[in-house]
Amino acid sequence: MAYCTHSDIAKTAPEEDLIALTDDEKLGVANEERITGAIERADSLIDAYCRQAYGVPFTPVPELIKSLSADIALYNLYTRKVDAVPEARSQRYRDALSVLDAIAKGTMPLPLAGNGGPESSAAEKVFTDEGLGGY
Repeated sequence: MAYCTHSDIAKTAPEEDLIALTDDEKLGVANEERITGAIERADSLIDAYCRQAYGVPFTPVPELIKSLSADIALYNLYTRKVDAVPEARSQRYRDALSVLDAIAKGTMPLPLAGNGGPESSAAEKVFTDEGLGGY
């Protein structure tokens, strides 16, 4: 399941931009396959960062992850088409990577419901006072 959709990306970029970035065939519509590919690459990057602290893929998808996916996917669409990504889009991409880095390091926990919660690295206590005979 993708973390964002075409309509999520369209909330941050006009449809005309999405058409310009994906319509290599000049059909006048955004190419869904290229958008889906950009989302898949974004989600793979998100999973690579987040699997250090969380079970991925996220189900349900936290709003922050959806937003990061849309920003990264849009950046991916720009980089496939133009040499110089607009500074505002580049900054959103850099900000997304900073957030993902903080999530991976555990300094920015995600509010999660259901599956995908933080994975505990603490093992069950093996040596207890009782098990050691009071020593």
